[in-house]
Amino acid sequence: MSYNYHGLHYELCVAEVNRFIKDHHSLFDGKLSNFYNYSRVVSLAEFGRLIKELKLQNQQHVGVVSGSMNEPELKLIDAEQISLLNFSEDASYDLDMPWKLQPSRNFSLTICNQVFEHIFNQHIALENLIHHTRKDGHIYISIPTVNCIHGEPYFYSAGFHPRFLERLALEHNLEILNIGFWGSHKYLINAVSGQWLTNNQLKKGVHRLRDLRYPISIFQDGRFRSKNNRYITDCWGLFKKK
Repeated sequence: MSYNYHGLHYELCVAEVNRFIKDHHSLFDGKLSNFYNYSRVVSLAEFGRLIKELKLQNQQHVGVVSGSMNEPELKLIDAEQISLLNFSEDASYDLDMPWKLQPSRNFSLTICNQVFEHIFNQHIALENLIHHTRKDGHIYISIPTVNCIHGEPYFYSAGFHPRFLERLALEHNLEILNIGFWGSHKYLINAVSGQWLTNNQLKKGVHRLRDLRYPISIFQDGRFRSKNNRYITDCWGLFKKK
């Protein structure tokens, strides 16, 4: 079945991401440059832009699904209450199984980061997120587009194109507020072997002996996204429950 991808996104440039890193250096304890992988930093910068633009900084009840209290997005919002729904702590929160019989938590914002590649049925998983989100509440999802095998034995896919995230949301009657993505050749050739580079590691030059395996990358600034979006490695979306 054919499908036309609309690509609702705003592409942050390197200068905008650099400004985000500088402005939030203290908030993230300096980790935006040399700890978090760069694709996560780009998604964080866009998440910050979106919640400010849409006035979503203040949240009543945030749900983090298959994550932790260390999710960096939590630093950018002021939540009255945060709840964790983790399969590792409670088997009833298996995203591959329907949650519709559970009382809804009525989250004002539901966050699910880098999880969908570890579940078998993404349709059921999204239905579960929607079930625990209140009407007019928001859902934020980030997923890899290209990745290496990790998180065994719960690994089912190397990733999904942004059009998958868009179509999944449309088929579940969510309003799409934004779909973003990022990737570069330099980042991709490292990510597929489990090396998720930081802002500093993507700059030109030799930063590790491993860089010598790909000599041409020494002369590349991998923070600049690939032309024609040929090497997308991660995507994310912000949605509203109708």
